[in-house]
Amino acid sequence: MTAFAWSLAAWAALALAMDRHHETVLARVLPPARGRRLRWLAGGLLLAALAHAVAMQGVSFGPLLWSASVVTSGLATVLLLTWWPERLPALAALAWLAGTAAALVS
Repeated sequence: MTAFAWSLAAWAALALAMDRHHETVLARVLPPARGRRLRWLAGGLLLAALAHAVAMQGVSFGPLLWSASVVTSGLATVLLLTWWPERLPALAALAWLAGTAAALVS
């Protein structure tokens, strides 16, 4: 759950770091500094998801779980950008909160 949620938030941050998606979703121009922060945030979330998956499932199964989570959350992000682009920031924030809550519980 945590790996999927953090990966979804990371993909959303990466999508919003692109000029085209940022303008479509938020209806404003992407400043360069914000794009850099979003890319760093996405990288940190992906690394945190990998670390958590390895910590919970071990070195043998953790990376497999992480990669499956990255792929499925990427697909979910593409579907969100296609059908509900205006909901992407809110759902990404919700995914980050849900992943963090699940990580704290486990």
